[in-house]
Amino acid sequence: MRARRRLWLALALFAAISVSAARSQAVPDPSQEPAEELAAEPAEAPFGESLTVTATRLPVAAEATGRAVLVLTAEEIARHPVRSLPELLQLLPGLDVARRGPFGIQADLSARGSSFEDVLVLLDGVPVSNPQTGHHNLDLPVPVAAIERVEVLFGPGAALYGGNASGAVVQIVTKQPAEAGVGGGATLFAGGHSLAGAEAALTAAGPRAGRHALFVARSESRGWRPGTEFDQASLWYRGAAGPVEVAAGASGRDFGAWRFYSDRFPDEREETDMRFARVSWAGEAGAGRLRLRAGWREHRDLFVLDRARPELATNRHRTRVGDGEAAWSGALGRSGRAGQLEAGVGWREERLLSGNLGDRERQRVHAFAAWARDGAALGWRGALFVERVEGEWEAHPSLALTAKLPRGRLRLAAASAYRVPSFTELHYRDPATEGNPDLRPERSVTLEGGYDLEAAGWRGAATLFRRDGRDLVDFVRPPGGDVFRAVNVREVTTRGVELTAARALPWGMELSLGYAYLEASGPAPAGTSRYVFDLLRHRLVARLSGRGPLGLAWAGSLTAAERAGQPSYARLDLRLARAIPSLAGLELFVEGQNLTSARYRERGGLEMPGRWLWAGLAWWPREGGP
Repeated sequence: MRARRRLWLALALFAAISVSAARSQAVPDPSQEPAEELAAEPAEAPFGESLTVTATRLPVAAEATGRAVLVLTAEEIARHPVRSLPELLQLLPGLDVARRGPFGIQADLSARGSSFEDVLVLLDGVPVSNPQTGHHNLDLPVPVAAIERVEVLFGPGAALYGGNASGAVVQIVTKQPAEAGVGGGATLFAGGHSLAGAEAALTAAGPRAGRHALFVARSESRGWRPGTEFDQASLWYRGAAGPVEVAAGASGRDFGAWRFYSDRFPDEREETDMRFARVSWAGEAGAGRLRLRAGWREHRDLFVLDRARPELATNRHRTRVGDGEAAWSGALGRSGRAGQLEAGVGWREERLLSGNLGDRERQRVHAFAAWARDGAALGWRGALFVERVEGEWEAHPSLALTAKLPRGRLRLAAASAYRVPSFTELHYRDPATEGNPDLRPERSVTLEGGYDLEAAGWRGAATLFRRDGRDLVDFVRPPGGDVFRAVNVREVTTRGVELTAARALPWGMELSLGYAYLEASGPAPAGTSRYVFDLLRHRLVARLSGRGPLGLAWAGSLTAAERAGQPSYARLDLRLARAIPSLAGLELFVEGQNLTSARYRERGGLEMPGRWLWAGLAWWPREGGP
């Protein structure tokens, strides 16, 4: 199976490079459907531009969302030495991307003190959070070259998108195919620890054949220490014919999982496979617009607790999820004076086939409505999401207000959220971990206030928030015990502050700063907590990029952080690239992560790699990178 996968990846890479060399054309920036977007924060928007976004499922100027939001564009991603989705998410302050291994092998994504189960991930508008376990939420078949932007809505998103969204909503928006012609590009790189990898793209469009874009990627390494080797590949397709759009992807990962989940059994191993498909249609309906969407995904996971003794615990899981949604949006009243409305209904079926967890099934149906109105001085946007899951009804509202001030905007927001425990939290069992079928759903309420400022060439934002959680799910090991068991932590209050600032500097440089602080209080359970009180208390991210003489482009990011119970650290990542004038889009680059060789842990007992360098050749005819 792996041999066949390597063969089609090699063929796809060859085709992309060959076609690109023969006839290179730019891949234009996509124009997304408004209902599929989240939001962008002014501090992260292109300097001097105003973005129209939809943090409440409706088009709205970025500065009027009433919520703390950030966006990372393809141009920003291409500047930095990131080769996976978790690495690029680490460029955004406020997100806790706790990697268990380098280069996107596996990572837990949390925000504002939530667990990794409480951040909802959307892929082109489709919820892809895994009902088996949130450890797989970022296990997506999307190469970095296929990502147009990443959008983050901080705080509860349950009133917009349903459960699993009390910490944040993260959407990955992929690139749309070109309108006409044939194009493409490729990247090849190699470096320390036997690292080797490649990415490539091929786009084609015609009046009869429709529009198509194909992206492939592969990387492998023997690992920075024994038990950390990996081999991974992914393929992503997006196409359109008239009002119908299709997207599909597949990925496979095979890696050493040294100390991922247990100190007692450190030599673990894991294989994962992901399949994804989506079809959507959008068109006019009366005075508004109707959108129909259906999606399907399958995730397979093979986990060996101890490589030397596979009979001790070898688990096979297969998760299948199908869902669909129909939504209408339009203006209310004459000329939209009463605001804008989007409303819809949807369903989801979650199935799990597992040798450890058993065969499980869960049905979910929902309805939602989002209403927004902007005035000269005051704007507001409200939402309500109603869902029936596990035979119980859930109803969760949100409200956000914005008030214009002389030099910026004041914003206030309140929202509630919930989450049904994952199948792993309910039913998993091995010699180191035990689920609990009596777990109750998590519930939380978040209040936040913020101020967005633009003055003296700076764009900045400050946000204060408080999250009151009840029945939060954690894995706890009692004093003197060996097994972590899932329990409900009765009450936890999380408070924090988020600060961002950005400015264009002389000589074409751009500076971005972000800082996040968290604290949590509540009756901690006796013993050792795995997740609820494992907070990233302080996190500072500083990014600086620019261009020098002789076609030299550079970008660096400095991350300083301190996790609860661990020493602080500072990590520097850097990318240097030189364009080759004789061929448009061709560049040579050198990239490095953790140039400070900081010793730190992001999750569990696995220390992250020290200094890691690699170099490569990239040819992307579109200016600014892939």
